[in-house]
Amino acid sequence: MLNDAAGTPTQDVQRLTQHLHDTVLQILVYMAHAGHGTLRSGADYQQLAADAELELRALLGEAPADGTTLADVISGITERVQRRTNTAVSVSVESAASMLEAAPFRDVICAVQEGLNNAVVHSRASHIHVEVGVSDADELCIRVGDDGQGFSTRTHVGRGLCQSLLEPAAAGRFNASITTRMGEGTVVEVSRAIASEGAAT
Repeated sequence: MLNDAAGTPTQDVQRLTQHLHDTVLQILVYMAHAGHGTLRSGADYQQLAADAELELRALLGEAPADGTTLADVISGITERVQRRTNTAVSVSVESAASMLEAAPFRDVICAVQEGLNNAVVHSRASHIHVEVGVSDADELCIRVGDDGQGFSTRTHVGRGLCQSLLEPAAAGRFNASITTRMGEGTVVEVSRAIASEGAAT
């Protein structure tokens, strides 16, 4: 939903719009300065552009095609990360989660993308591992762990990953947590109840 009952853009739309604005500015600066910018390489800017595409699709309300599995979408995202960066990404999907449809979990997919983006652009990880499973409580659980530089959640309250991940979680879209320490990497965990229509047919 793009607007609330009063016609005002929702918090998610405002967040996505601001993030897209910041991303486009970074890419334009990079292009204007002949390939020189604040990030370390052109691959980082390619990743930013890929993230912007996903967020724009989310802003427009575009969902994965019916029948597309969550595992396929996660694999596609992580493969793009590996192609565009020097970061190794491994993925493990439990059999119980392998046939879940992607469409009902669009918010969770965006959250996973946020975790990957943090690992590549900000944490500058050399390896990321993504685990996809189903809990005993019948919840989809996704864990994104990296070996990057980590950060202090106390100094990032209301911005960065703390904003893009925890604010939608606080609004009830999904459950999320961030475990990180300076120099010890970051672990993002996202979960959401599996609705009866979540299985691919």
